[in-house]
Amino acid sequence: MNPLTDDEAALLYTVQMHGSRAYPIRKLQTRWAIGPWRGWTGFPIMYKTKRQASAQFEKWIQLALERLQAMRATNPHVMLTAVGIK
Repeated sequence: MNPLTDDEAALLYTVQMHGSRAYPIRKLQTRWAIGPWRGWTGFPIMYKTKRQASAQFEKWIQLALERLQAMRATNPHVMLTAVGIK
């Protein structure tokens, strides 16, 4: 599993602080897109509804948290409290 980049970790932290208001979802013409956010490019997929885009982004959050926990398993000095994991 790849470690989180600084931008991905910062996005997780921002979402943890601000909730769904911080999701990098925007409307492009008649479709919804996820990203970009800082150096994180997002997904190259357009979604028909904002709900579909939000659900996909929440799946990414779960995967990113699993990657962060895997980083913690290999290196116990990785700080997880910044994204709400104790």
